[in-house]
Amino acid sequence: MESKRSKTGHGSFRPIPVETLQIGTRLPCDIYIKVEGQVTIFRRAGVVLDGRLLHTLMDRRVQGVLVTAQSHGEQRYHEYTEAHLWDVADHAGIPLRRRADIIYRCALSLMGDAFSLSLPGNIWERTRRVAGQMARFLREKPGALTELLAVAAHEFSLAAHAVNVCFLSVALALRMGIDNRDDLDDLSAGCLLHDIGQSRINRRILLKRGLLTQEEYDLIKRAPAWGVEILRDTRQFGPNVLIAVLQHQERMDGSGYPVGLTGPDIHLYGRICAIAEAFDSITSHHVYREAIDGYPALVTMRREAGKFDPILLDAFIGLLKRQNAAVELHTGVTVR
Repeated sequence: MESKRSKTGHGSFRPIPVETLQIGTRLPCDIYIKVEGQVTIFRRAGVVLDGRLLHTLMDRRVQGVLVTAQSHGEQRYHEYTEAHLWDVADHAGIPLRRRADIIYRCALSLMGDAFSLSLPGNIWERTRRVAGQMARFLREKPGALTELLAVAAHEFSLAAHAVNVCFLSVALALRMGIDNRDDLDDLSAGCLLHDIGQSRINRRILLKRGLLTQEEYDLIKRAPAWGVEILRDTRQFGPNVLIAVLQHQERMDGSGYPVGLTGPDIHLYGRICAIAEAFDSITSHHVYREAIDGYPALVTMRREAGKFDPILLDAFIGLLKRQNAAVELHTGVTVR
């Protein structure tokens, strides 16, 4: 995730949502505040946050609550947020959209680390945890999908694409009646990590404006298998996670990759992820292609219905139609 930073004599700072700080917990890093344009230290890492301190942070004279990237402060803050993410998601006093934004940006930051190969040893455990919280948020909080659609980023990046595909896939699974927690957690993790194999591909190829050469396209087609290889080596992900990673580019008519599977040979998770992945890719802005608006994107997918599971595709379109201002998140055009 690209961080908004302010530079002062104290170094480089990133604003954080004060709602992520939980009463009764120890501050994971030094916390700074901005008052009258000046950044000063508020409390050092390890101080227990009580109601009085939180009230001070929420004072309207405080223009921002910040952490610094120095001494691993930002990373410690992210890990703290991930550990307390459900406290935020379940907090009825925080508007649902604000909760959705915090969860979305938490996942975005985490995936930015994963795709940049900035991999602290616990990155995979953290990914499983955040994927599970995303699934739980969608399962337990009515309106969660609408709010996630509203806050989602659509300037294409591997991290944003991963998070978008994750929540769209879980929402589609719920629409299809899949509500077992373990099943949804596996699907969520697999979809969040579906493109992790692309971390082995040179960014020059991923961001190329022109047509790919055959050699470059062959590398792209190897990414799902590379993703499985990366995750299998961690020994933290079961077969239901790996299958979504491996099969998300397979197509019902056999035109996909890496194997060219057809119809029922493609696992349900692969078929779900394929629809969410295609929709988000089409509706996101790429360096080599402008986004297609929501309704035309669905029309395009409907025309290519032979590539997607028709029952799942109908359910996906119905899912978006149920949202207030359904595919309006891109254009103001409602799904008909």
